[in-house]
Amino acid sequence: MLYSPHRARKGQGVRIVSLKKRSEEEINKIISDFEGGESVHTIAVRHEVSESQIYRILQKHYGRYKDPNEKRDNKIKKLEKQLAEREKEIALLRAALKKL
Repeated sequence: MLYSPHRARKGQGVRIVSLKKRSEEEINKIISDFEGGESVHTIAVRHEVSESQIYRILQKHYGRYKDPNEKRDNKIKKLEKQLAEREKEIALLRAALKKL
């Protein structure tokens, strides 16, 4: 379940939208809106889904669109790997210094 990106209007609660309730027609409309040059944010607001869900739909149907946050997450993983390698190098150098 996702919370709608709309702010609750006066007298209305926050609307919850299930991902599984999107019909093929709705998905095709989302894709055609994107192909028409509309921004992901505008599409998300109009169709009451999150921007991440828009990227997931595009990824599923095209295989080339990724959530911008995914790039950040991949960079963090890469940096964590580099840090682990540096820590190993430092441990080896410390061990070598103790032997001297």
